[in-house]
Order: sequence, then C-alpha cells, then structure tokens
Amino acid sequence: MLRGLVRVSLTPHETRRITIASSPRDVSFVTAEGDRQLIPGAYRLTVGSGQPAAGIPGTYAP
Repeated sequence: MLRGLVRVSLTPHETRRITIASSPRDVSFVTAEGDRQLIPGAYRLTVGSGQPAAGIPGTYAP
C-alpha cells in the first residue's frame, strides 16, 4: 500500500534527506468483522519507484 508519499525534485547528482513519518495504523488492516488489527512483527519499508515484485530497484529499510 502507498503511504507517506513525498514528491522531491532533484537535479542530477543532488541528494536530499527527507523524513516520512508512519504510524501503527499505516500497517494495520480491517478484519471481516470490521475490527482494526495490527499484526505484531517486523515490517519492511520500500522506498523507490516501483512495487517490490516489479523488478524496479528500490531501497529497503527494516
């Protein structure tokens, strides 16, 4: 799912540090009964141009 979208324009070879805040709600889901739940465990954040399985390189953070 897409969360924390930030569009940043860079010139060639320019770098910039950005911060994207997330909350437990960002990784929660709604059950068939309508209850919001968060599955405990580790999550991996993907930063880049495509979905993880799309074959487009991205950066990952635990």
